[in-house]
Amino acid sequence: MRGNHATCVEITQADVQALRDKCEELGDDVRALAGALLELSTRGGIIVVGSLNLGGSVEMLPNAVALVEIAVEKQAAVLLMPVAARRQLNELPDELWTKINIEFYSDAADAFFKALTE
Repeated sequence: MRGNHATCVEITQADVQALRDKCEELGDDVRALAGALLELSTRGGIIVVGSLNLGGSVEMLPNAVALVEIAVEKQAAVLLMPVAARRQLNELPDELWTKINIEFYSDAADAFFKALTE
């Protein structure tokens, strides 16, 4: 039987920039899909993060805290992320919790509808 082993991951500046780029890409994709399919707008100031694997399930985020920092830097009002990432946010500094609303989704459909205007 194998035991659980904690691993440390070093995050480089290039990794952070890649996360920034991915945030912008995903936000654009959600807005375009919503507008094209339903002729509805997405909520302003929202960033949606996360990706799907081939089976359709949501993949784990590599560093949720860094994504929150980027979203605050980009002046997002809301960050929408997979619910599985919530445990990573225990390390999020208190001052960031007051600068952005963090909402969670369980699957792609949930993320899509939460990103639409209410």
